[in-house]
Amino acid sequence: MNFIKNYLVWVVILIFFVLFSLHSLLNHWNFSTHAWDLGIYDQQTWLYSHFQSIFNTVRGLNLLSDHFGLILYPIGLIYLIYPHAETLLIIQALLVVLSAYPLYLISKKKLNNNLISWVIIIAYLSSIGIRSAIDFDFHLATIAVFFYAYFVYFWLEKKYWWSIAFAFLAVLTKEDMPIYIGFTALGLMINSCQKKDEVKNNFKLLILSLMSFLAIYKIMPVLSFSSFKQNYFDYHYLGNSYIDVIYNTIKFPISTMQKIWDSFINNLVKVNTFKTYFGSFWYLPFFSPDILIFSVPFLLTKFVSDRDVLWTLSAQYGVIGMFILSLATIYTIARLSALITNKKYRNIIVIVWSIFFLIYTSYINFYKAKTTFWDGISPSRWKTINDYSGINQAINLIPKKASVVTQNNIVPHLTNRKSIYLLQCPFCNAPSNRIYNYVLLDTRYGSSFAPKELANIKPLIDELITKGTLEGWGYYELVYKDEQESYSTYLFKNNQIE
Repeated sequence: MNFIKNYLVWVVILIFFVLFSLHSLLNHWNFSTHAWDLGIYDQQTWLYSHFQSIFNTVRGLNLLSDHFGLILYPIGLIYLIYPHAETLLIIQALLVVLSAYPLYLISKKKLNNNLISWVIIIAYLSSIGIRSAIDFDFHLATIAVFFYAYFVYFWLEKKYWWSIAFAFLAVLTKEDMPIYIGFTALGLMINSCQKKDEVKNNFKLLILSLMSFLAIYKIMPVLSFSSFKQNYFDYHYLGNSYIDVIYNTIKFPISTMQKIWDSFINNLVKVNTFKTYFGSFWYLPFFSPDILIFSVPFLLTKFVSDRDVLWTLSAQYGVIGMFILSLATIYTIARLSALITNKKYRNIIVIVWSIFFLIYTSYINFYKAKTTFWDGISPSRWKTINDYSGINQAINLIPKKASVVTQNNIVPHLTNRKSIYLLQCPFCNAPSNRIYNYVLLDTRYGSSFAPKELANIKPLIDELITKGTLEGWGYYELVYKDEQESYSTYLFKNNQIE
């Protein structure tokens, strides 16, 4: 009984760690990972670990001008042992599952019930927001939830120095984390409005987060050695800049809210995303609006922005939102259960609710999702790894210091080097004078950062075989070819290389 009480939570966390790790690794080994973003962050971590130039050749810029990911420096120490993309994938899986433990501790303290605490972390870790992030290779926004979760937990426990330490690490992970910390402080001010000391501490945290936010946007251009330009303004129907949006909101609050509502209610993608995220928690977070305030940056990103890629359930954009919705659910259950004065009846109701919620969560997040995420760890995924033996043989022929150009799905397997390029990338800023030592191509993938049906690779392969040129740079000869029934792999070498 003591094992169940004290250690079952770690069994749950371990199970999800294994599931997430297997899913990520099988994706990678089956060449289903991508240059954006695993390839980008893998090369950057490798560059940091070797104290090389911080110019990221996959992205085509100094990466600190895009995201404030200094946390990759300490992660780079692990790259000294194993400098491969798998390292980032395992670290991401570990940090995500460990972010569930603060939820468990908070739930136990507020509800004094192990069952509901286990149910909450199962619902959190199996949620669509977490699954889609793990499925989306790797991103700083995904690992940021670990530092944010422990920041929140220690702050609630009034262990302020520990909390500030994790807040600092969160800020070093991604440039928007001070915004999350600021809204967390605002929500906590409302939550503790009758306790002057706590209000004072939360106000200090709010000011500190604002100062951190401003400091980052001053530091990023200096560290990146480039003119930093924030290119993530996604609220154009509300104004031309963040200052403009704030001004319009204050001066024309009714019309601004009307525009926001219209952009949401008339958008079926946003509505579906809203129903899925909040419906997964039975809309309980709305009964704890003070905690829901933590999620304002998440809500703005998903439901107010005019950037359509943010509206969907996919990618890394929902991770911190899932943590906050889980936290708000805990507070709601605690507040509703407190209305039941009879302790015996209260415990029975909480247990019954936990069982029904677990059944619902299992149906939505495991059974209903079986054809997507969970199929990624099926035995068939192990078998298909053999289909890529040709590409892997070609990769092993490329020297570690050679510059390479290749396709989107292959890039993450070659980013442990100083120069790796994404073939014909319209979103990259690759230098015009670059020389590729090797060109690796596979007919299963397209010739640009686009759906493969829109970018036939065969003409480029034919040109390299017959003419030996690639966009006017160098002359190449075929050094390796692996032909199968439905696909082929080609490795070309610059004949000027000794």
